[in-house]
Amino acid sequence: MRWYWAGWILSMALVQGALTAAELPPRPAAGVPARVAKPNARAPLLPQITVLPIIEAAKTNGAAEIKAMLAEKPDAWQEKDERNWTPLHHAADVNACAAAAVLLQAGADVNARAMMDATPLHLATWRGWMEVSELLLDRKAEVNARDHLKATPLMNAAGSGVKPLVELLLKHGADINALNKNSVSALLVATSTGEPHGIAELLVQSGAAVNVQDRRDGCTPLHDAVTRSNRVLLELLIEKKADLNAQTLDGETALSLAMFEANHGFAERLRQCGARMPAENPMTVIEKSLVDQYRQMHQVLAGGTFQEVRQMQTNAWPTRPEIEKIFLRGAGAAYEFSEKIRRNELFAMGMANKSDEDRQNFLNLLRQGARPGEYIRLEPLPASSTVLAAKDQQYIAPEIPVHCLLVKRRGTEPIVLGDFFLVGQRWVMIPFTARIFPDLK
Repeated sequence: MRWYWAGWILSMALVQGALTAAELPPRPAAGVPARVAKPNARAPLLPQITVLPIIEAAKTNGAAEIKAMLAEKPDAWQEKDERNWTPLHHAADVNACAAAAVLLQAGADVNARAMMDATPLHLATWRGWMEVSELLLDRKAEVNARDHLKATPLMNAAGSGVKPLVELLLKHGADINALNKNSVSALLVATSTGEPHGIAELLVQSGAAVNVQDRRDGCTPLHDAVTRSNRVLLELLIEKKADLNAQTLDGETALSLAMFEANHGFAERLRQCGARMPAENPMTVIEKSLVDQYRQMHQVLAGGTFQEVRQMQTNAWPTRPEIEKIFLRGAGAAYEFSEKIRRNELFAMGMANKSDEDRQNFLNLLRQGARPGEYIRLEPLPASSTVLAAKDQQYIAPEIPVHCLLVKRRGTEPIVLGDFFLVGQRWVMIPFTARIFPDLK
């Protein structure tokens, strides 16, 4: 019931005048963040500092100015700023081909290393510049150079969205399966961007390893194809024998991600090819009853009317007899604390029950993006350390079953809710035990 707490905090702010209905913050769009930025619009790697005439000329593609400077000082191409960027680095960074050609003709080092071990080709491919990249490669730029992250120009190009640039690098012998320090290949960079530029498909068809996994999250290209809804890539990866049941570090398979995304077409296709859901831990009868009750409440929240959600919220609070069964000591304090929050919630819902717009805004806050029929995964966990300490110190009846609940939903981080107490035939949540008994250790 995290949706309850988030909604209650915001609704109280609404009641107290901190927010108006029109000012309530919109829920951000759900989705998986890309591992790289978009091409050509990328921000400067570092702020500009040094002003050197030859560097300024390189940045403005001033070929004639550079020739004049080199005539007076032939080794001016070696000058560097505080980032160790040479004039050639700056020319590559802005696609200044005429300036780059003059510098190279004068002897500029095509593989010079700047801060973070970047070569001019790293900068050109990061920006997605085709013309200057081709010039650098023709002048023997190292196509598989590694920067401080062990990234190659091909990885940069894969995230640029410029397919011909990727083709150019492959033509010049780029290592298609090179990995950076996070075990990310050019293919993983391409699949994570989600842009319809065909780079991922090109890399797969050119022999890229299809089962490479990002060390940070365990995602494979197939996971990315599902979360990015790329059907062409999905079919190509299936054809190339991608591991359909590879798991992310969170234990998700391509099929489970398709379920989270409510992409039933992808899910059916994956099932046809033998994909499976992640194995779930076996549950006891008591644990299953908690999962079933939470699912029912979640469905009411996701699709119910304002009055249905209001009734559910009202009924969800523990009664005094239930609290007295749970707490051997301090039941009065627990009930008083519970009633205070319940009254505040009812007041907030009453204030929201003024117009259709207010009711809808309130529901949106409570739902936190929940949708009718959405796939969620629930896993019962042991009680919190506070509750375990309360049982040890005989605040809570030892025979009362207590669990927390791990909840996974689309577009959100997994959250742990609780504690839930089984009293008779229903579970009630009392998440404020530490507030009631602050001295518990």
